[in-house]
Amino acid sequence: MFPRRKISPQEITELRVAAVRLFGLEQAASRDFWQTLSMAKVKRAFREKAKRYHPDLNRQARPDALQANTALFIAARNSYEVLKRFLGAGVFKSFG
Repeated sequence: MFPRRKISPQEITELRVAAVRLFGLEQAASRDFWQTLSMAKVKRAFREKAKRYHPDLNRQARPDALQANTALFIAARNSYEVLKRFLGAGVFKSFG
């Protein structure tokens, strides 16, 4: 297990934004969200967003809708990477 490290204010903001993008505001703001967050939950949330917004699965959409879906997919992918990086560092047990 990795030692816990102090999280900077910028990283806290980055984590919260990533959590809201993948899980929604209500779930990410719940009292025990950070203590129960796991890689399995992050993967499941990302896969749901990827199925909904992936450009290859929305080729028949209007160009403006396709562009919006592509942006949402990229945001979800970036959020997944942020949460995955911090889960690997073992910083969530004391975060909240």
